[in-house]
Amino acid sequence: MGMKYVDEKEELQKKLDILKKNRESIPKVDLETKYAKAYKKLLSEINDLMNEIMCGELFFFLYTADFLERGRDLVIKKITEKNKNRRLSRALYTDYSAQEYIDLLREIHHEILSEYLAEEHDFNSRIRCRINPFIEKGKCLVTFAA
Repeated sequence: MGMKYVDEKEELQKKLDILKKNRESIPKVDLETKYAKAYKKLLSEINDLMNEIMCGELFFFLYTADFLERGRDLVIKKITEKNKNRRLSRALYTDYSAQEYIDLLREIHHEILSEYLAEEHDFNSRIRCRINPFIEKGKCLVTFAA
């Protein structure tokens, strides 16, 4: 999680602050009519940043072909458990907090990683693709430059 990630987090928080200010100072009907184009653009930008951060948080350390075969179902399961999807939405659109959103994603990531690794017997071979740039290409979905 490098500089790009920090920039995305800061950008998301700026957009959420704008959304909060707009929702507090402009009637909803005006946001959806008079300012519809700008409002939809802002929501779209928030959605794009939200998705970038979500992928970075949830799939960090899990870029192996083995995980991606089963990972989608596990991610969906963990996001929908205990109303986490609602908590994620509330963090963004009620509390307007990028940090709260990221903290929830990290909690979900930890649960995904724990469950996935608990099912795996060969820990090192499953994770090595993410951390070793010299692994054979056929064994990894994602490769990294040295």
